[in-house]
Amino acid sequence: MRSHTIKDYSRWGDRHYTHDDVTSFGTALSSEGAAGVHSLRMRDGETLDVLVVGEPGRDGRAIPVFLNGAVPARQDKTGPFFSGGRVGPAVASGYLSVSDPAVDRDPDVSLAWYAGHEGSDTRRTFISALEMVGSVYRRELVLVGGSGGGFAALYYASLVRCDVSAFVWNPQTDILAYNRGFVDTYLTRSFPEYCADAEEPATWLSQRSDECAAADIHRSVVTREHHDPRTIHRLLLLQNISDWHLTGHTVPYLKTHGFVSVGTGAYVLSPDLAVQVADWGQGHAPLPTELVVDHLRAFLDSGRSPLDIGRDVAFDERCDPTVVSRAPIDLRPLVPEFQEQWSASGDLTTGTVHVSIGNTPEGYGELRFGLIQTSGTSREQLAWFSTDTTIGFPVEKLWPDAQLMVVARDGLNNHLLHLPVELVIGSAETATVDSEMVPTVAQEAETKQPAVASSPFIYGSCVTRDAFALLERPNVAEYVARSPIVSAMAAPATELPAGMNIDLIDSAFQRRMVTWDVQKSLPELLSKTAHDAVVIDLIDERLGLLDLGHGRVLSLSTEAVKAGLTRDAGTLLRVGDPDFLSRWDAAAQQLIQRLQDERVILNRVFWAAVDENGQDLTQKFPVDLNNQVLEHMYGTLQEGLDCAVIDYPAELMVADSQHRWGLSPFHFTREFYVHFLNRLREILGEY
Repeated sequence: MRSHTIKDYSRWGDRHYTHDDVTSFGTALSSEGAAGVHSLRMRDGETLDVLVVGEPGRDGRAIPVFLNGAVPARQDKTGPFFSGGRVGPAVASGYLSVSDPAVDRDPDVSLAWYAGHEGSDTRRTFISALEMVGSVYRRELVLVGGSGGGFAALYYASLVRCDVSAFVWNPQTDILAYNRGFVDTYLTRSFPEYCADAEEPATWLSQRSDECAAADIHRSVVTREHHDPRTIHRLLLLQNISDWHLTGHTVPYLKTHGFVSVGTGAYVLSPDLAVQVADWGQGHAPLPTELVVDHLRAFLDSGRSPLDIGRDVAFDERCDPTVVSRAPIDLRPLVPEFQEQWSASGDLTTGTVHVSIGNTPEGYGELRFGLIQTSGTSREQLAWFSTDTTIGFPVEKLWPDAQLMVVARDGLNNHLLHLPVELVIGSAETATVDSEMVPTVAQEAETKQPAVASSPFIYGSCVTRDAFALLERPNVAEYVARSPIVSAMAAPATELPAGMNIDLIDSAFQRRMVTWDVQKSLPELLSKTAHDAVVIDLIDERLGLLDLGHGRVLSLSTEAVKAGLTRDAGTLLRVGDPDFLSRWDAAAQQLIQRLQDERVILNRVFWAAVDENGQDLTQKFPVDLNNQVLEHMYGTLQEGLDCAVIDYPAELMVADSQHRWGLSPFHFTREFYVHFLNRLREILGEY
């Protein structure tokens, strides 16, 4: 735990005030010239910093209080960090902004949800400060924030005992449902006595849940234990429709607290407590400043209900107003009305299923369709959910006695119905797959399986190597794995760390990979192994690295751990650490120089966010963090190498829950590997 926080108050000159208690803070607010930074001392000696700008409440409006989301480039900055500088002056005569103490105190923490840190009383101090502001100014307070700041606004608005409202967009509603990298950094740095490094992805959520409970971290507003939106004076939650937060955070919030759809993408507990789906950008895009200014000003005026203001946002010319016909609604009550109109037919020659939904508008309420096959008690997902009524599926994966079923869900992820598929092969029709005919079709598909006659050298992971397992004759010149670029380009280890013995590894393959990583054999193997091309994927760049000093680095792979390598042997370097990318960039340049005369094919694989059954993987695995880093890494190699690139359509980027190596964001379905082999064959000119 940091014993002292360095902050820079110089820009406020003599308008920086320190208060030992909330009463002193209230006295300062009551005096003239209250503008400036007010530091409220907390139990552990750290401070909660509140910025007061202008004359809050003088214009008769509610007073906005701005809360931060993640602070970009935190390592390069010194707190306190205040948001609202562009919006506040445009919407009110004065405003407040609160800096998050857990972010202020630690340069490694860029997002902390105002949830506190070990030894502090952030929650009590924050609530007391807001109540004092409301008491002094006698105005409604409006907590304003997006993403992580939106979480804090929702949480605190329901706890403060005065008129407090919330104006938020794309909020998290459960800290543990967010990007694991941000969560792990916050918890382990801010609560080191309670939160240990999480080693097992499969138990990550349960471990973190137990740790949050033990540390008294109120990490969710989805449960009623620590949050009830009915205690908020007024609420407008704006959610961008293409943001994964819609299903990951906002939909659970709607369901838990009983919000009801009233059409036009709006969900309410009352006109004053509203959630509005809108479309202002792509993905987790922040609400544009000009939209915040216009509609927050209307919210502060209090003349119109949050429901009406939310609809104004959805229909704003700077948004896509068609969102109101696409916004998710609960379609379960309507199933009896349209069920008989629906039918599904499939063609085995083209591998497509068409869903006819009669007079039901396509995309109504984000209506989505997936495809499964069943046989007895067995079932398998063949196509993931989309709003398309034409569904492609891999004929070669059909079981001999399979029944195809379309599965329909609404945009709130409610199951609606299973729809049997009438299959045709040529002119023959059958309600189920013909047991003799389907193997013939599947065998024909297998004969079209791409063969790769060349002998590529693989430097990467099982993501690439597993594709070749589909071939009768793999033709792989060599395969180097478990050795991330920073390690592979480092100096060979002159001796093994104490306690490490590679002979302890039972698998010959695993022994070979660890040996090559220790000896830094990649350059030599590239020189001595005859190959037609070098295929690279970067999935193994996720592995931790141990810096042994003097330029020596080892991969902290599972195989190396089996050989006795421990974290104590060196300094641990992981994806997301402050100097990770600078170290990686330097090593990548060495690899790029080594590959200048090679024919390189970049297998641009990212982590999957869901499996083939739609199970969200982002709560168990650090998907977003690794994909952000991979984007940088692949881009670096593409810039430095004259290489071919294999990309994947979004529908193939799904994990296989039944994969032979187990469920993981980089263990994919068969179609993924077939796509790779087809593209590889095209690049190598083998038709």
